[in-house]
Amino acid sequence: MDRIHLHGLLAFALGLVLAACGESAGESAGASGDGGGGGLGGCTRDADCPAGLVCSAEARCVASDGLPPEEEESRIAARPAASAERLYVIAPFADAVTLIDPETLALESVPVPEEPVDLAVLPGEDAALVLSRSGRAISLLARQGGVVGLQVAPLARRFGAVALAPDGAWALLWTPEGMLPDAGAEGIVGLVDVDALRAGLEGPVADFAAGRRHTAVHFRTVADDAVDAVVVGKAEIAVFPLGAEDPAPTRIALPALFAEIATREVVAAPDGSFLLLRSLAAPELAVFDVEARTLSTLPLPAPASDLDVTADGSLAVAVLRTTSQVAWFPLPAALGDPTAVQVATVELPAIGCEEVPCLAAPGQVALAPDGSFAVLFSNAAPTESLGIFDPADGSTAIFSALEKQVHSVALSPDGTQALVFHLADPDSTAADLYERWVDQSEGYAVVDLERGIAQLKLTDSLVPREAVFATGDRYAGVTLRDDEAKRFGLDAIDLETLVTEPLQLASAPEFAGPLPASTPEQHHRIWVTQEHPAGRIGIARLDERTVRTITGFELESEVR
Repeated sequence: MDRIHLHGLLAFALGLVLAACGESAGESAGASGDGGGGGLGGCTRDADCPAGLVCSAEARCVASDGLPPEEEESRIAARPAASAERLYVIAPFADAVTLIDPETLALESVPVPEEPVDLAVLPGEDAALVLSRSGRAISLLARQGGVVGLQVAPLARRFGAVALAPDGAWALLWTPEGMLPDAGAEGIVGLVDVDALRAGLEGPVADFAAGRRHTAVHFRTVADDAVDAVVVGKAEIAVFPLGAEDPAPTRIALPALFAEIATREVVAAPDGSFLLLRSLAAPELAVFDVEARTLSTLPLPAPASDLDVTADGSLAVAVLRTTSQVAWFPLPAALGDPTAVQVATVELPAIGCEEVPCLAAPGQVALAPDGSFAVLFSNAAPTESLGIFDPADGSTAIFSALEKQVHSVALSPDGTQALVFHLADPDSTAADLYERWVDQSEGYAVVDLERGIAQLKLTDSLVPREAVFATGDRYAGVTLRDDEAKRFGLDAIDLETLVTEPLQLASAPEFAGPLPASTPEQHHRIWVTQEHPAGRIGIARLDERTVRTITGFELESEVR
């Protein structure tokens, strides 16, 4: 059967991957990393585990400290995307893309080739690239003067994702790790000349071989122009010179210790000039210079369990869980001078933590956008606190105002607040029955980092799924769902008062994101896609505590 729905394909492919060795799926195009060790299966010997892990007496793959790898969220899906004027939403069952005006909720349904699976909005335009899998096509959908046009180019094969360069001049079509390649042809990518597609010229897409099992696509820019496309695969990196007479890629083999997808992460500089690779199998970072096409290494005292880079690319922070250390270094200076790497040990408190450790050895890091601090945490061991790391002096303060085990941390764009998603502990034996219920409930905490306070929100059996910070810096939303009980919701959060209020959704939430705002009146809005056979999306105004819902991405859709 030619037509395969994306979610069914993913479920089948991910089932194969998890059954094989427990690898988590790679992140979507442009993501900061491509790995994580969550979801590892059982084992009977060390050889059953990915590189960098061993088989424990409990028959599970663990690091040298006896704990499993950190669990990081990684989901492949086609999210809606927003231009300055409207929201673009794929309607796969209708073979269409729906354009939604977030102010009026007016709809335009634009037919596209069969099975649209991904899209990318062109920067500064009311236009998007739309990838159709079964239809084997890439389309440029543009809206000008109230008229929608569609320029379609056929493809020789089916791809699963589209990555768009920051300047919008080039795109790369690829098959992310965790999806089955078309006809078994691994590692084929399509390079799209967007201007040629726009002009309707012949051959705007060229196919190239670029290794196999691709986990991420990045672009190197110079003076805001994209000059290289970088495709990261399992065992090699392929670099395409954009605009060159011969755009065939240069292919660079990765060291064996960095070719294990399940235990590595790849982080790109904001301008794509270099990639940093960490691996649980290597006490060092691999550094790939994109312009020079060369690999080098940056020694560390132990393997890094997580790595983050500031939004401006000036600072990197790595956590070394097995030795309870943090390494940090300036960029790009440290790439040519390993002595610029500084390392500090995180001193763990020994008292006041009778039932649950105040802070385990840090395994993950969330770096403030300006690099002024980093939040350290771990979800590999039960902990109820965070570490606040200061790169100015290498000190770590313990934030202990939390009441439940930490699962993940999301920092606000200005770095002043955080949303901490918690883990439920169904086996809690706390003597205080109320505190036992607190332990057993799902929930999250709203944390004001400047004031050093946290407010717990318990959600019973509803699992927090996604945190979204709206424009305007005052409000955030958290989507919630309990698939077994078929319950769901959306919490609106006032980050100034730390007060939360539940909002009603028409069906279970899938994904969420902020709506762009060109004026203050457009602040505080987010979108939430929801499960529905015909498609459903809600536009929430968090300051007004309202949700307007569109059901069925067609012109006769219901709006309420």
